[in-house]
Amino acid sequence: MKLRCLFGCGFLVVLLVLMVVGVIAVQVVLKNYLGPIIQTKVIPPAKQKLQIEVLEVGNASVNVLGGEVRVDAVKVGNPKGFEEQTLFSLDRFILDIGVGKLVKAAIKKQIDLEIPRCELKDASLTIVRNADSSVNLKVLADNVNAGKEKAPEKTPEAPAETRAPEAAPKKAGPLPKLYVRTVDVNTILKYVDHAISKEKPVQLSIKSAVNLRNISTYDVGKVGDISITGALEGNSELCKTD
Repeated sequence: MKLRCLFGCGFLVVLLVLMVVGVIAVQVVLKNYLGPIIQTKVIPPAKQKLQIEVLEVGNASVNVLGGEVRVDAVKVGNPKGFEEQTLFSLDRFILDIGVGKLVKAAIKKQIDLEIPRCELKDASLTIVRNADSSVNLKVLADNVNAGKEKAPEKTPEAPAETRAPEAAPKKAGPLPKLYVRTVDVNTILKYVDHAISKEKPVQLSIKSAVNLRNISTYDVGKVGDISITGALEGNSELCKTD
């Protein structure tokens, strides 16, 4: 009996050590080597699939133990045939997740997510319509879907009198627990149209900012705040709501 207990305890210790080593290994790889992996393994085939010449990610890391995801200096170029070089750019994206609360909730088989911080800084999207009415986003989507098989056509439904009775809809359960402490989003949406005027393209630029504080699906004892501001290029402030 003692031998079995010793064997069982030893097995649990070894299993625990292997789990800790595995978590540390994942932590080291995602925090220190995710960026180089994206540069060498992800970007080249993505550029080929999207048929673009520019696709850059300055740095990317995931801190498993600290609950942080970070991506810096992203740049996506336009497909061939468009004068504007950049389709999308991003200065910084940071997402912090409360790991401790998430682990406790997982043990209890519950959903309890806390986001201390989420930041999306200077995200810029440029939509371009060429003189031939081709749109860069549509061209990019076509490149992504190239080679994919079309979805099979839906079979016609049986007449209503021959269909089995539908089950009664289930009552909606309580909302999952979600607490967002801080969200800061700054974006620029640009539109360039070469089809309206051949001499000079029509351009429109809208800047917007979204700021959230203490937003939750349950009572956290703090007052939530949402602020949204927007402005056309050249105007200090076009619209604002709190």
